[in-house]
Amino acid sequence: MNEHKKKSINFWLLAFFFGLLLGSLSFGSIFTWRTNGLVEIKNKEARETKRPAKIEAIVLNDKNCADCFDISPLFGALEKENVKIESKRDVERTSDEGKNLIEKYAIIKLPTVILRGELEKEKKVKDFLATLGEIKDGVFILRRVGGPYVVPSSGEIKGRTELILIADKTCEKCYDVLQHKLILNRFGVYPKITAVDVGAEEGKKYIKQFGITLVPTFVLMGDVKEFPDLIGIWPQVGIEKNKAYVFTKGVAEMGIFKDLKSNKIIEPNAVKK
Repeated sequence: MNEHKKKSINFWLLAFFFGLLLGSLSFGSIFTWRTNGLVEIKNKEARETKRPAKIEAIVLNDKNCADCFDISPLFGALEKENVKIESKRDVERTSDEGKNLIEKYAIIKLPTVILRGELEKEKKVKDFLATLGEIKDGVFILRRVGGPYVVPSSGEIKGRTELILIADKTCEKCYDVLQHKLILNRFGVYPKITAVDVGAEEGKKYIKQFGITLVPTFVLMGDVKEFPDLIGIWPQVGIEKNKAYVFTKGVAEMGIFKDLKSNKIIEPNAVKK
């Protein structure tokens, strides 16, 4: 009798421990499955984050304006921000498709760019595009177009300008006159550029014509009225004379310059060591 009970107890103990073992294995399998699942989800999310946003581009332009605003830097900027331009095609203003796009998106300046695709995948890209135009119904339209540009309704070219950069090669310490080009670009002005020296005949001509006394400086001519933001701040930095815009008041803010009247190099307090 005791032997029978002993065998019975051993059997149930064995069954109990075997059950515990199976439970542990099952729990371990479930835990491993769940852990592997979470790892795979995180890996998938990481792959998705690294994957470039896919975008298709239409460049709407006018072949008659060879010197119009250059939009190619936009694509370079996008590609640096994890964007893949999967396709890009040109559409002419006068084509049927061009006319339809101009009407559909109320386009008033060419060239421009229309983008479709994963425009909101990268927040940085979405915010960047918002500063240049608008995203509507999943489509981006470039609105901030610099000059020169074409008026789609008439084909008229506006915003052509010429920038005369005036410097003195004897003033090696003077600020770089090319800074003005970059500043004007921020206002959408992309001019034809001519550089002259105060000692050259052409330089002397501009100095006399516009009464220039401080260099480096510049004179901006042409269709400047097409850039209202620049016109708005101009009284603070220069004068308008003979239909040209002469940079005068802001010279001292740029850095070291030369006073032609006294023939002295001036170092403003802001740049003194």
